[in-house]
Amino acid sequence: MDSIQAKAMRIVLGAMKSSPINCMRVECVEPPLNLRRQFLSDKFLFRCIQFSNHILTPKLTCLASLIPNCSYWKNKRPPCLVESYRRFTYFEAPTHQATSNPLFKYSYDSLVISPDIHTSTGLVKIEQNQKLTFNYIVDTKWPQWHRIFTDASKHSKDSCVGVGVLHSNYNIVQKTKLPPESSVFTGECIGLVKAIEYILLLKLQKTVIFTDSLSSLNALARFPFGSHYQFPVISEIRNLLLKCIKENYYVPIVCMGSWSLWNIWKRESRSFSQ
Repeated sequence: MDSIQAKAMRIVLGAMKSSPINCMRVECVEPPLNLRRQFLSDKFLFRCIQFSNHILTPKLTCLASLIPNCSYWKNKRPPCLVESYRRFTYFEAPTHQATSNPLFKYSYDSLVISPDIHTSTGLVKIEQNQKLTFNYIVDTKWPQWHRIFTDASKHSKDSCVGVGVLHSNYNIVQKTKLPPESSVFTGECIGLVKAIEYILLLKLQKTVIFTDSLSSLNALARFPFGSHYQFPVISEIRNLLLKCIKENYYVPIVCMGSWSLWNIWKRESRSFSQ
């Protein structure tokens, strides 16, 4: 395949046979095929490795142990799947694995509920006295309700993800640190999980949760059976919300802009991620 790619690039560019392949790849904006093969291999492996009982895992373990002692592979690059498996074994951060699709772990009722999600509070970015306006809106829509703020942040690629949950009525702060490999999206979802678990623990009848992650709320509002991406943490949030419904706990989730009053609460989780 590499030789066919080289011939095709020479025809397209009108280059001579002595033209360097790397230069032609730059001109054609074509990556090497070995990178493409390795990318597809990594993608396939991570789809398989999410199941702890996948049939491919023991075979790759055996093959990865045999290749270093095999004379045939001494001067050759190992197969792409073996290389992908080695990368996974060197991955120090904990990974989520299940015996089956995580979607089947939860009840049908938790998957089809419609969470009470508000994607806007009515605040305007250029509005003056945002704190007073925010308090007026909350007191109008949710008078005398408990208020919980959640947030997650990450300063750099190698830093941990800090998750903060603030119960403003009692001034209680819960902090969680996630591995550097975690995304801010995962941190925002974990913040929602911690907030709902806190509500169930204290048996709060009426609580409104504020977050600045519109992506997590969109994933939560999306119908799970019609979505291409399935996040186990989103299913966990739905399962906790179902428990709140059964206990007659009212838990609306509101999205706030990160430019608003939200910056006051962000300091709690950001200081923890350092």
